[in-house]
This record gives sequence, structure tokens and C-alpha cells, in this order.
Amino acid sequence: MNILRDQSLQPYNTFGFIQSAEYFVELKNSDDTLAALEFCRKKNCQLTVIGDGSNLVVADNIPGLTVRMTNKCVDHHSDGNRQIVTVDAGLNWDTFVGMMVNAGAYGLENLSLIPGTVGAAPVQNIGAYGVEIANTILSVTCVDLDTQEICEMTVDDCGFSYRNSIFKQSSSIRGSAIRRGIHTPRYLITAVTFGLSDIFSPELSYEALLRFADQNALPAGNAAEIRALVIAVRQSKLPDPAALGNAGSFFKNPELTGEQARKFRASWPDAPCYPGGNGQYKIAAGWLIDQAGWRGFKEISGDVGVYDKQALVLVNHNSEHAEKLIKLAADIKSSVQEQFDITLEQEPRTIP
Repeated sequence: MNILRDQSLQPYNTFGFIQSAEYFVELKNSDDTLAALEFCRKKNCQLTVIGDGSNLVVADNIPGLTVRMTNKCVDHHSDGNRQIVTVDAGLNWDTFVGMMVNAGAYGLENLSLIPGTVGAAPVQNIGAYGVEIANTILSVTCVDLDTQEICEMTVDDCGFSYRNSIFKQSSSIRGSAIRRGIHTPRYLITAVTFGLSDIFSPELSYEALLRFADQNALPAGNAAEIRALVIAVRQSKLPDPAALGNAGSFFKNPELTGEQARKFRASWPDAPCYPGGNGQYKIAAGWLIDQAGWRGFKEISGDVGVYDKQALVLVNHNSEHAEKLIKLAADIKSSVQEQFDITLEQEPRTIP
């Protein structure tokens, strides 16, 4: 394990901000993970996990030890009723989805081309086009940073909800992190186990998929075709982070009660509004931001802005630091709040 000092994080966050980590290491196996925890114990410092950096706003230099999981093993077998797949946290998510489609293990194809790693996926309970990862997870293996014990959480233990989980909400009580008021997640995910189907059953309830398939004459009869369709839709709306710094969708779709949704639709009948479970209704955040006049906006210096094809995506044109992006996000939230009386919630995690 090679711990680096004052490591630039520019290659490790998709906005491309140049902040540095006080200490930085890539973890290849469980021994590396335990050694990293021992390093933090001796230094009495916090531990920050960044994955592929595709859901992060790096707002300042990060104190303590910053880690990336780079373990990538996959164990795949059948129990007679379904495909059981245990995959290390460091594997790229879309690479994993492609592997499963090719192997005839179904249920993840609608989640194609979502950036990030397998280990980051449960934290956010990633979802797209009618599918959430919580519907396919059997268990999550992680290290409890408070006890330094390896634990396996069932799907019920994970506390999954819309773009949320126990991994996102729980805080470590370790040392300096709590004294300095820094939120350090309690659990470090090392592997995820999925239960996938032997039988392909397409999920095409999301109207945008069907509309795009029809408009572009794209087939959607098997898992590979669904995966290709989802990739085409995402590429039509979202910029490639390698070409234009971004973290995908910057805000969650707001959830309203039935009564709130009824009142909202009375004023805005054309707004995309759909059931979100538990009696809640989701309003498309991108529509709200677009209606508030932000799509295609570029900050006066030209450094940051809003993507011209999808108002939900904030982009970094030329800024080395996050201040302008953070201000832009605050201005958008304020604008939407004033016009619609709806509070937007940021989706990417801001660190430190």
C-alpha cells in the first residue's frame, strides 16, 4: 500500500476541480483496507472515500486520508432460481452491467452508463428508467469504521429509499472527524452481492425510453437492445465528463405528497409528474430548472454553467475550483423555490 502526500484530486473527480488530498491511497484488497484504517487511527484523522469521483463536488482540500477502492473481482454462480453475483467495490459500474447482460443475468440493463463504481452504487441507491439498484441487491459487505469489523448487511439493513441509504446517512464517531464537525460515513463498502434473474423481463414503463426508441427506430426486444437504448438516451442528454466536467444529474427529483402534487398540477398541468411510491409523487427537477430559465445558462466569466441539452446537469467549462459552481447551484435552488415553492436537493456529495 503506497500512501501519497498532497495528491491532486483533479484526475479523480469528474468536475475536474484541482483540490488535493492530504493523504491518498488506492485500496486493492482487504489487507490494504485494514492498513488504511490503522493509518487513520495512528494519525487520528478522518477517512474519505471517493470512488470514481463521479458524484462529488470537491469544494476544498481534503484533510486526512482519501481512498479509492480498486478491487475488481467478480464471483458469479446460480442457486437454481437466480444468478448470485458478488462483485468488488472498485469495479466500474457500467463495465459490470455490460458483463451481466452478456452473461444472461438480467435486471440491471436499465442502469447502463451510470458513472461510478459498484461500491458507490448502494450509497446513492442509484436508479434510472424505472429501476432502482435496491431491487436487485441481496447484501452489502462493508467495514464498520467505528468498530473496524467487517459486516454484511442485508438489503433490509441498508435503509434504501429514493437516492438514499444508511451508507449515505450514517456518520462515524471516529476521533477528529466528530470534533471538527465533519461528516464521515460510518461504513466503507468493499463488495456488493446481487440477485439477478435468469429470465429477461423488460422494464419499459418509463415513457421517455419508449418515445426515444420509436423516434429513432431502435429495437428493445432483449437485454442487449435495452442496454443499447438506455445508453443512447443517456448520451443524447448528458455530456461526457471527459469532454465537459459534470457529475450527471445535480438535483434530485422533488417528492410531493398527493395533495401537494394535485395543487402543483393545477397550476402547471404540463409538468412531468409521476408516482414515486409511498403515496408520493415526483416532479422532474430538470423541468423545473428549465422553466425557471436556466437551461444553457453560462456564468458571466464563462467558467461554469447549465448544460444546454439538459437543465438538470451543471457543467464546469473552465473553473479550477468549486466556488462558482456552488454559487450557481444555490442561485438555481433559490430561483426554483421562488417560482414553484419547491425545494431542490443536491444529489452529488460535497466534500469535505
